[in-house]
Amino acid sequence: MTEVAENLSEETQVAEESVSMFGENGDFAENWMEAANVPEDLRGDLTLKSTKSVAGLASQLVNAQKLIGKNADMVVVPNEKSSETEWSDFYKATGRPDTPDEYEITHMEELGEVDSELESAFKNLAHSEGLRPSTVQKLIEMDDNRIMAMRTAFDNAKIQEAADAEEALKKQWGSAYEERLHLANRMIAENVSDDNKQGVLDAIGNNPYVADFLANIAKKFVEHKIISADVNAPTPVEALAKADELRNTPGYLNGELSKTSPARHKQITLEISKIMEHAYPESS
Repeated sequence: MTEVAENLSEETQVAEESVSMFGENGDFAENWMEAANVPEDLRGDLTLKSTKSVAGLASQLVNAQKLIGKNADMVVVPNEKSSETEWSDFYKATGRPDTPDEYEITHMEELGEVDSELESAFKNLAHSEGLRPSTVQKLIEMDDNRIMAMRTAFDNAKIQEAADAEEALKKQWGSAYEERLHLANRMIAENVSDDNKQGVLDAIGNNPYVADFLANIAKKFVEHKIISADVNAPTPVEALAKADELRNTPGYLNGELSKTSPARHKQITLEISKIMEHAYPESS
C-alpha cells in the first residue's frame, strides 16, 4: 500500500507540473516555458516572452508560415565573408546574365560607330559587378548623352573661335579685309598639296595671327611681282603710316606749304582724308 501511495503521489505531482504552465484564466503562467520544457537557449527569446496564451502561440506559428511562403524566393545578401559562388548566385538571382556577352546594348544613332573593344571591356566590368541589363543600358545612355554634349560644346566652341578670329581680322585689316583674306587663302592654295591642305588648315585653325602672317607674305610677293593680285586697300596700320608720311611733308604741318604751294597742300589734305576713311571706315 505504501508503494501504491507513493506512485499516486508522483503521478499527481507530474500532473500538477503539466498543468502549472497555465494560470487560472487559461493563459500561460509566469514560468510556463520551464513547465513546458522549452530549451533554455530559447527561453530568453523576446517572441516567446511576449506570448501569453496557446491562441497567441498558434497565431504566431500560422503568421510565420505565411511569411515564409511569401518570401520563399527571398535572396540573402552576401557579405565580405561570402564566397565567390555565393556572390555569383546572388547576382544571378537579382538579374545578372550568365555571361558578359548577353548584355544587349543600344546606342544613340547620332553617336555613330563605337569602340568595340571599349564596349567589351565595359560589359566585362558590368558583369563582374553584378549589374542588371537594365542598369547597364541606363549607364550607356548616360554616357552617350555625355559624349553628344561634349561634341556639341566642341562644335560651338569652334564656331565661336571662327567668329572671334573673323572679328579680330576685320578690326586689324579694316577695309582691306577681303583682299588680305584672299591673299592668305591663295598662299595656302598655291603652296600646299591637296593631300596636305586639310592638315595645314586644321593646324592653323582660326588663328588670326597666322592669317595675318600669310597675308603679309602674299602682299610682299605681289609687290615683288612674284604673284599677281590687286592690292589696293590698305590696312588701318598701313593707312595711318601713309597719313603720317604725308603729314611730314616739308611745310605741311607749319602752314608754309599752304602759302608756297596751295594746290599741293590741298592735294595732301585730300589724300590724308581718303586714307583716314580706309583706316576708320565706320566713322566716315
